[in-house]
Amino acid sequence: METKVLLIHVLPSNKTGLLVAMSPDMPGFLAHGHSAEELKAHIVAALGALIEAQGMTLVHTKFLGDEPIGSFERTTYKVEAETALAA
Repeated sequence: METKVLLIHVLPSNKTGLLVAMSPDMPGFLAHGHSAEELKAHIVAALGALIEAQGMTLVHTKFLGDEPIGSFERTTYKVEAETALAA
């Protein structure tokens, strides 16, 4: 198993009202949601899909810290992702 800590940057979309998440640590990662709670669920789902596409399985995720880092215009979450080779 391998554990990585990923930075997930979140920006609000003025046009749609959605929160949009991207990660420089995971090329191709994109998630969105109407609220922070919905966004977190979509972040986990998107990470799982990308990791599965790489031939691995997402075993566990954990948002580190209680609050995101940053201001309202740009927020960053630290997410710990534990992966394993797919069976």
